[in-house]
Amino acid sequence: MKHCFLFKPAVPLLVAALFALVACNEPIFYTIAQEVAPIEPRIKGGPTNFVVFNDVMYVASGNTLHWYKGGEWDTSTRRVSQPGGRINSLAVTKSGTDQCLYALCYPSDTPPSSVIKRLVGTDWISLDNSTGYNVRHIYAAGPNLFISAEISNSFAVFYADGGSIAQISGIDVATKTELCGAAYDEAGGYYLCTKGGGIYYATDPESGFSQVSGTNDIFFTGIISIDGGSTSKIVAIERRFGKLYTVNGSAVVDTGIFLQGNYESTGALAIWEAPPASLEAPSNFSPGSRLLLAGQTLVGGLSAYSNGYAEVDLYSDGTPYGAFREPGTNLSGSPTSVFDLDNANDRYKSTIGRLAINYMFQAPARVDSGMTLFASTQNQGVWSYRSRKDLYQWNAED
Repeated sequence: MKHCFLFKPAVPLLVAALFALVACNEPIFYTIAQEVAPIEPRIKGGPTNFVVFNDVMYVASGNTLHWYKGGEWDTSTRRVSQPGGRINSLAVTKSGTDQCLYALCYPSDTPPSSVIKRLVGTDWISLDNSTGYNVRHIYAAGPNLFISAEISNSFAVFYADGGSIAQISGIDVATKTELCGAAYDEAGGYYLCTKGGGIYYATDPESGFSQVSGTNDIFFTGIISIDGGSTSKIVAIERRFGKLYTVNGSAVVDTGIFLQGNYESTGALAIWEAPPASLEAPSNFSPGSRLLLAGQTLVGGLSAYSNGYAEVDLYSDGTPYGAFREPGTNLSGSPTSVFDLDNANDRYKSTIGRLAINYMFQAPARVDSGMTLFASTQNQGVWSYRSRKDLYQWNAED
C-alpha cells in the first residue's frame, strides 16, 4: 500500500513530462507522421555510382551490375555480361561519340586484389597493373580514366594509357593524395580532387599536373563539371561544412556557399533539371531550371533525421548562387527537386532525409523520359523520387 501511495503523486508529473516532451518535439512528431510505407529495394546494400553508357544507365551492388532504360531494369534485350567479383565503382570515358565503360572489381578478398576491367564488345578485359599498388578508386574525366591506388597507407595517382596503367607526374605519393573525384571542362582542362591534398590541374595528363593555388591541405569530398552552354563550370565541395568552390585552371574561388547548420559533405554531387512540362510539376519553375544537389550528414550523427541532401540554385553558366536549402522548402519561389505539394519537405525529411547518400544522379531524357532522380544510399540500396500510388515521394527503387 505504501508503494501505491508513493506512486500516485508521480503519475501527474509523468503525464506532464510526456506532454512537455511532445510539445517540445512537435515538428519531429509531425515529420514522422508524414512517413510513407517503405518499399523493399530492388538493388540492396551500398550501391556504386551511376553512369550512362550508350544511352543506358548502369549501377552495381555487390557482384551484380544492373542497367536501366525507359523505366525498366535489367531487361533481357539490353543484357550485358557481369564483370566478375565485387564491383566497387563504375566509370565511362568519352571522346567524341566513342565511349568506354570501366568497372573496378575485387575478384578476391585478399589485397591487393582489385582489378580494372573494360567492356570490349561483350567481354570484360582486365587492364594490366604492374605498379604494385592496390587500386581503390576510378574516375572518368573526358576521354581519360584516372586511378587512385594505395600502398603502405600512401596514395599515388595513375591514368589508363591504352591497356595499361601509367603514373601521373606532378602529384606526390602521399597520404593526402587519395582521389575523390575528377572533372573535365570541355575546353581541354582536367581537374583531380583529393582528400587533403587540394585540386590538381592539367591540359595534358601525359605532361603532368600542378596543384591549384589556394587548395593546399583542403579536404575535398567531390568535384563536378556543370554544363554552362559554351563553357563548363567546375565546382568542388569541401567536407567540413560543405563549402563550395569554383575552379578555373590555376584559380579557385570560394563561393561563400556552404551547407546550413552543423552539416558536412558526403561527397555526393549531382545536377538536377526540372522535368518536361508534360509531367506533373510544381508551378514555381519551368522546364530547364537547374539545381546543384549535395549529400549531407550531421556532424556527430546526432539525429536520425539529419542526412539526405541539400540543393542550391544555378545560373545558366553553371555557377551556384544563393544558399543551400532543404528540398521542398521553396524559399522565395526557388525551384526544388521535390514537387512543391503539401508536406513535401516533411516527406523528404521522413524518407531520404533520414539516410546518408553516397551518390546521386538524374537519368537524362534519352535514358528515361521522366528524368527520374536516383540516389545510392550507404546501406539501404538504391532509392528514387517518383510517383507511387498517386503520391510523389522518395522511396526505395522497386
